[in-house]
Amino acid sequence: MPRTYSNVEYADMVFVYGFCDGNARGAVREYARRFPNRRVPDRRVITLTFNRLREIGSFSIHQDPLRANLQVENRVLRHFDNNPETSIRRASAALQVPTF
Repeated sequence: MPRTYSNVEYADMVFVYGFCDGNARGAVREYARRFPNRRVPDRRVITLTFNRLREIGSFSIHQDPLRANLQVENRVLRHFDNNPETSIRRASAALQVPTF
């Protein structure tokens, strides 16, 4: 059974990830330094938490996947409305979503 973190812990992960300029390994070290009495998340947990918050707008893993897909789809459509001459690869990189 996967172990989850509290919203406070997830928020601290995102804060430290930003503090470390998106460097997940650095964020793990900084998280361990700041919160010595907490369980230290793996770098993948920190990255996935940041991406989930960015794409879904919530720390919750159990959000409706259809809603999340619609939110990503709307972001992609807005990107192409604002940048009609861009390529799929550039949009994918700018929005940090896969091309498939």
